[in-house]
Amino acid sequence: MSSPLSAVRFDAAGLIPAICQEDGTGMVLVLAYMNSEALERTLSTGDVYFWSRSRQALWRKGETSGNTLRLMRMAINCEGDSLLLTVTLNGPGVCHAGYRSCYYRVLLPDGTLQEVMPPTFDPGTVYAIDANAGRAGVSSFLSGTDPILRHTELSSLMRELYAGYGRLRDDGQRYRAVSRTARMLNDPAMTPMHYRARARQELDELAGVLNGSHRHEGGRADVLLESSQVGFWLCLAACAARYSYEEWHPDEVLLRAWKGEDQRRSAEPASGNMANPAIIDDSLSEPDTLLQMLWNDLTELGILLARAGVHPTEPVARDLASLSARLAGVEPGGPSTSDNADPPAET
Repeated sequence: MSSPLSAVRFDAAGLIPAICQEDGTGMVLVLAYMNSEALERTLSTGDVYFWSRSRQALWRKGETSGNTLRLMRMAINCEGDSLLLTVTLNGPGVCHAGYRSCYYRVLLPDGTLQEVMPPTFDPGTVYAIDANAGRAGVSSFLSGTDPILRHTELSSLMRELYAGYGRLRDDGQRYRAVSRTARMLNDPAMTPMHYRARARQELDELAGVLNGSHRHEGGRADVLLESSQVGFWLCLAACAARYSYEEWHPDEVLLRAWKGEDQRRSAEPASGNMANPAIIDDSLSEPDTLLQMLWNDLTELGILLARAGVHPTEPVARDLASLSARLAGVEPGGPSTSDNADPPAET
């Protein structure tokens, strides 16, 4: 008998798209990618596994949230280049934004998005996220907490933060009166590269804080301010490009760089030319090039935070608290509002 993989046509990267459809309802839940290992693991265990293109790692769907998928049947198309999985969902939903399906919106003829299903869970609860707890958790990060727990908390905080920016983008009419970010994300003139250019400027300022050439309040407050700005603009770039969290997984890249495990570009801080348009505008037509740029910027951010002795959780928790307060209609305070030259993490 031939191997089940003999009928599968993987792409040049060794991947095949896999659509997951709920047994019984027929609802399409999620589209992700499998490599040969993920496919074989899914067939042998019955649990659905995917390959993360950003982390370059195998992952079991629901390993963080507990919302796992169980394989009932696997079909393959006539060309052998896509899979259709019939699955049962163990949990309230698969979407990191809190919905049963990742396809909870429809694209209307005028180009606007309309939600067609209600949220089924609170991502903050599922991913054990709390902005204040995130801040309090910083001390545990710095005092030698298990590395797995460190990563889990950073991932949870960043997931909720990124989901929040997604809400501002997709429900701009609701938030635009109180959120400049919502207005920017719904401005067709603002491209992902505009946001990325701002992130590069803030990286330059963060480097300046560390070498003494740039100052606001001084010391740690300036590191938190500038690193928050960098993260803010990078999140907006990814959000505007409509990357899913799994596609760019910023927590993985940031933490590896902070720990000195992954340096995708030089660890040296910029010398004033980070926002050089001639550099920024290279190969903009390739989505993967933009994604690589964002990973490189996150790597530089992680390296600079390590140099400053600040764990990535600190600015992320700070930004999440600011965003949550703004979405709740409460004016946030704190140092993030003191940089009049730049918007705070959420403005």
